[in-house]
Amino acid sequence: MGIGGLSVVETPRVIERLLTLRQCCIKYFVLQPAYMLTNIGWEEITSRSIMFFDARNAVDFLRLTFAYTTLPAPGPKSPWAYARTIGLATAAHHGNIGLASALLGWSKPMFDYSKVAFGGGHMHPEMAAEKVPSYLANLASVRIDRPKFLARHFARPFVPEQIVNDEMLDRFIHTIRMIERQGVAVVAIQPPLVGNWPYAVAFVDSFRRRCNGERLLDFSDPDEFAELYQTGANWYDGSHLSEAGAKAWSKMVAERFGRILDSDTAGGKASACP
Repeated sequence: MGIGGLSVVETPRVIERLLTLRQCCIKYFVLQPAYMLTNIGWEEITSRSIMFFDARNAVDFLRLTFAYTTLPAPGPKSPWAYARTIGLATAAHHGNIGLASALLGWSKPMFDYSKVAFGGGHMHPEMAAEKVPSYLANLASVRIDRPKFLARHFARPFVPEQIVNDEMLDRFIHTIRMIERQGVAVVAIQPPLVGNWPYAVAFVDSFRRRCNGERLLDFSDPDEFAELYQTGANWYDGSHLSEAGAKAWSKMVAERFGRILDSDTAGGKASACP
């Protein structure tokens, strides 16, 4: 389950709504906690941020920003910098301005996902040829730095348990348990990523430490999935796969998810975080 730019704080709210609308027949959620995505809290306000930021969600989002030791780029480096955008969106929400703000030109309209025809002309093309050398250079750096990062060879705060700390991980675990209480199984997933990779790798490291990772589909290792990572045609940029890459990765996900289905059929569904 994903929506473009979906933050860790938005995720449980979207799931709560979906479970309310669709009260039967959902068997699995496959979801990622995107700790590198805080855009809704600092970019120009949109109808989406106005709908989301009521007083409860605003406080919850600010609490998350203060939990970060290192906030993700390209956003602000100080959690206080989020307050203005969140405050404006919250005021618009409780002022009942809502979607009208976009019509009045006070905010950007929310992206209309109903117009996206996946598998058609709306997926990312492969990156331009002139960008491939830069991507491969960044990938080479990740391949060197990722093992050092996991081995705690960098100075704090650039270590996994501070990039994604226990307070931050607790949010995702609470989301898992909220879903599982509804009788729906959860599979955690970390998609392939080069940009902002420490958040992906730190999540995987922390999740395995806390939850054993039995129900984690992890694609964060560029050496394990070298064919996917090292082929420039599979990428649009360091954070997004191209259409070709998305198709290749989807087959990998299906294969690994199939193993979980087989295991559940044989022995019953297990918790994603026992």
